[in-house]
Amino acid sequence: MTDCSALTFEEALARLEAAVEALERGDLPLEEALRRYEEGVRYYRHCVALLQQAEQRILELQDVNEHGQPVLRPFGPGHPAPATGASEDSGPTASADAGSRSPG
Repeated sequence: MTDCSALTFEEALARLEAAVEALERGDLPLEEALRRYEEGVRYYRHCVALLQQAEQRILELQDVNEHGQPVLRPFGPGHPAPATGASEDSGPTASADAGSRSPG
């Protein structure tokens, strides 16, 4: 079993592409083809997870307050606002998303 948890997105994507190319050639014995397919699935899932993490980071930083500072927002339902130690933002985004805090 291949552990890909420490791979960067680019490393996992390159390995996924290599697995796909090997399978597309069609010259692998059945067991090797199955092993490469299973590895490819693991690399694919790792890439998806890393992309979801990147999307979350972008969503958390998409808004800014009146001071030009990013307004962090929780990602998804049921996630508390990040604790930053700053006072609550009194701008329009604070009323739209109670609990948002501006970093400081």
